[in-house]
Amino acid sequence: MVAEEDINLTLSYALHLLSFLATLGKQKDLVTTFDAVQFQSLVDFITVNSKDDIRVTFKNGMEIKA
Repeated sequence: MVAEEDINLTLSYALHLLSFLATLGKQKDLVTTFDAVQFQSLVDFITVNSKDDIRVTFKNGMEIKA
């Protein structure tokens, strides 16, 4: 069943990406201001470990240190 779980996870990521791209495609210009809808379509959660260690985890599982 691990393969089925991997497939479901991949499909979930793809749906999130398609949703974001659809939202982005509706933009007429470059994004120059904060947009809560775009932010929520990309970011899963933010972890603040300390003042110098803030991490953003995206809905696709990728994590970056901010």
